Amino acid sequence: MPRINPKLDVNVHVSVSLRFIKDKDVRETLQQKYDLTAVGLSFEGIAVSRVEVNGNAGYEVKLDEAPSFIMPIAAICIRYLESQNNLSSNNEGVSNNVPVALEVVREESDDSDESEKYENVEEELDLILSDGWAAGEVYILSSC
Repeated sequence: MPRINPKLDVNVHVSVSLRFIKDKDVRETLQQKYDLTAVGLSFEGIAVSRVEVNGNAGYEVKLDEAPSFIMPIAAICIRYLESQNNLSSNNEGVSNNVPVALEVVREESDDSDESEKYENVEEELDLILSDGWAAGEVYILSSC
């Protein structure tokens, strides 16, 4: 089961995939502008308040595309969006869960000792779940 983003709170920008929008009125409103059969469709909005959805933590969400409707969505179905508004309202002001790949910068040089020094350096990845990352199983096939 996916984890809830710790930055998810009231009055932050969020995104909800169409498959989690069950409210018939909201779907009818969205259908006027969008083809709801499109793959990967999601909508941005704001988390308005905390609620309980089927015994689990959730938020009432107001979508930008259907502002007259507020619907309850389970917290695990909501994606937190990084934005300037969210960062300025956040006490830290820095995002700690964005995956970052550190690169080794190699300069052209004639010194072979210098190039050997960089060969043993590994790239570091932050594998904390966040926007763009999805938890799942990995299968590795080997040809023996």
